[in-house]
Amino acid sequence: MLLIDTHAHLNFPGFKSSVNEILKRAEEAGVTRIINVGSSLEGSLASDKLSKKYENIYATIGLHPHVLIEDNLFEEEKEIDVQLEKLEELALENNKIVAVGEIGLDYFRMPENYSAKDLKNAQRDLFIRQLELAYKLGLPIIIHSRDAVEDTLEIMNEFKDMKAVFHCFSYDLSVAKRIVDNGWLISFTANITYPKNFSAKEVIKNLPLEQLMIETDAPFLAPQEKRGQINEPANVIEVAKKIAEIKNISLEDVACETMKNARDFFGF
Repeated sequence: MLLIDTHAHLNFPGFKSSVNEILKRAEEAGVTRIINVGSSLEGSLASDKLSKKYENIYATIGLHPHVLIEDNLFEEEKEIDVQLEKLEELALENNKIVAVGEIGLDYFRMPENYSAKDLKNAQRDLFIRQLELAYKLGLPIIIHSRDAVEDTLEIMNEFKDMKAVFHCFSYDLSVAKRIVDNGWLISFTANITYPKNFSAKEVIKNLPLEQLMIETDAPFLAPQEKRGQINEPANVIEVAKKIAEIKNISLEDVACETMKNARDFFGF
């Protein structure tokens, strides 16, 4: 039984093990490929390097909406231009860069010392510019959307023909149906193992397996039995197990279909 972790951040600080040790445990758990996701210029550069060093790691490039504050890019259009140009260069030079992401909108806990309206507008502009970059590069997109569903879908309506996955899905079934009706995918993390995550369980139960992918979002969101610990790609099997339980199907079926979905989406 083979699996793909479609979203991890092995370059993030906090891991107590080396990448070699993490990959060894992943391989023992049947994880054949890991998508290391960029969420800043620095993170995208690190993902690029990891993909060149390790055969079973693939990379993505992108600027998470939080970089506007965390990397002091708010109202810094010239610096954003420079960073987007660098991301494009990375993608053109490395055929193991398989998507643009994670990109999107995050309206959860907006900083109080900024105009919410201005910051939302800046997030939307950054999102659109990266969608245009993905279109130019012919790459699929990994979407981060939190407390911003209507704005996210309004923007995505202009990019309906693009391959997209909504990662770490946190909305309800009605939103999920709107997403998959457009042909986009939904990805789940091990937070579906948390006892009170009823919404995710309802979505999983009612959507066809053909429209789902699995991820860890490591080092975040460890499964219930390891909650509070550092997450890693080997734990993606716990996501597959929970989906199998919810849908009352075999673990092998979940592994096979989500593997196929990931291969089709990322093109490897």
